[in-house]
Amino acid sequence: MRTLDRRLATIRAGGGQQPLPPPLPSTRQITGWIMRADSKPNDGDRLALKDALTRCLDLATLADLAQGFTDLVRQRCGQHLVQWIETAQQAPFPQIDGFAAGLLNDLDAVTAGLTQPWSSDAVEGNVNRIKMLKRQMFGGQNSTCYASESCSPKHPHWTINESVPEPDLSRR
Repeated sequence: MRTLDRRLATIRAGGGQQPLPPPLPSTRQITGWIMRADSKPNDGDRLALKDALTRCLDLATLADLAQGFTDLVRQRCGQHLVQWIETAQQAPFPQIDGFAAGLLNDLDAVTAGLTQPWSSDAVEGNVNRIKMLKRQMFGGQNSTCYASESCSPKHPHWTINESVPEPDLSRR
C-alpha cells in the first residue's frame, strides 16, 4: 500500500509517467536462453539475456561456463575439455567445481565421448547391465568385476562375452 501511495503521489505531483522496469524473467527462461544454440534464440530473447547478464555478474560467469561446456558437447571438442575444467575449478561456484571434479575423475572416457563421432550406446548399456548383474551375484559394487576379467574364482568360465541366462518368471 505504501509503495502504491508513493507512486501515485509522484504521478499526482507532476512527476510524470516514469516507465516501469521490465518484469524479471523466470529462472527457466534464463536457463533456456543460456542453453540454447546461438542460432535458435530470436532478437528479443538475446536482448533479454544480455540485460539479465549485465544485472548479475555471477550469472554472466555461470552463463559463460555453461555455454562453453555446451559448445564442447555440440562441436565434439573433447581436446579442449581440460581447459574448460581448469576454468570451472577457478569459478566461485561449488556445484560447477564438483561437476568439473567428476569430469576429471573419468577424463579419458569423457574426452573420448566428446571427441569420437560415433556412439556405442547399445553396447555400453549391455556391458553395464551385465556388470550390474555380476556385482549383484558376486559381492556388491566393491567386487573386482571388470569387462576384461573373469568375474569370480568360483566360476572362472564366466566372462563378459558370454550371455547371462534370463530368470524364468513364468512360474509366478
